[in-house]
Amino acid sequence: MLCFLVASTFWVLNSLNKTYYNVRTGYPIVFIYDPQKLVPVTEPPKEVVINVTAKGWKLLGKALNLKVQPARIVLPAKPTQNYLTSRQLRTYINSTFQGVELNYVVTDTIYFHFEELIKRRIRLAVDTTNSPVADGYFVSGKPRIIPAAVTVSGPASLVKALSDPYPLHLPDSGLTESYQKSVPLAFVPQELVGSQVKKVNVRLQVKPLRQAETRVAVQFINQSHLPNGAQLQPDSVQVKYYFADTGHTHPDSQAFKAEADLKKLDPRDSSVSVKITRKPRQVKRVAVSPEKVRLTYPAP
Repeated sequence: MLCFLVASTFWVLNSLNKTYYNVRTGYPIVFIYDPQKLVPVTEPPKEVVINVTAKGWKLLGKALNLKVQPARIVLPAKPTQNYLTSRQLRTYINSTFQGVELNYVVTDTIYFHFEELIKRRIRLAVDTTNSPVADGYFVSGKPRIIPAAVTVSGPASLVKALSDPYPLHLPDSGLTESYQKSVPLAFVPQELVGSQVKKVNVRLQVKPLRQAETRVAVQFINQSHLPNGAQLQPDSVQVKYYFADTGHTHPDSQAFKAEADLKKLDPRDSSVSVKITRKPRQVKRVAVSPEKVRLTYPAP
């Protein structure tokens, strides 16, 4: 048993003292940059593949990550390129990989994406894409957001692309009463774009809409498309409207305008849609009945 251990040890030591040629292995790299000026938009590569000639001891140390200094790639304050070729990588690796003969870099090219880290002041506004209030209600006055503006930092391309004002999504919907809540403030992607302000206070004054109806005559446009002898019926529509009761004036029913464009006549059923093209300012929503008028021909 002792002889076997001695022989094995001798064999291992002898192998480690040998020189190995054309060995393919990975080598770590690290990007050095000022985090106050630059930010990686994508995860930069951490290793390249190289071909080396070295003693067994060196290769063992590399395999065990013993005293392996990564190649340091120092980036300028404003990088002018987003890649390094194998020839460029060789310079960085040679300066750190001591005691090993670098034959060539197997990795042809590495790509990375760093951008200038910038800050920008933007205003906030409640997202109106989807109304937060229930049917029959409206937001009276201007929503109040505290703070009304925040400073956002991140990669230049992403921060510059943010809309101003930035739409703030409310986590609640179907509101029927005044609203006051601390709302999370988040940007996309969260790992790259952010603000020191994580929550803002939102206040909405919610009030019910009043309902009324009126009869509105339909104005037909592009009448040259009306066939000879044809008529459109009905020539007026019932308009149900919902308005904000401000306590001042009732909406003027004469301010409504209904139009039907005969260029858009549907030949399948000889109908054309009626659109409300003008309404009083305080009217928030309208419904038209009927929604279409149709061609008719008088009896002979």
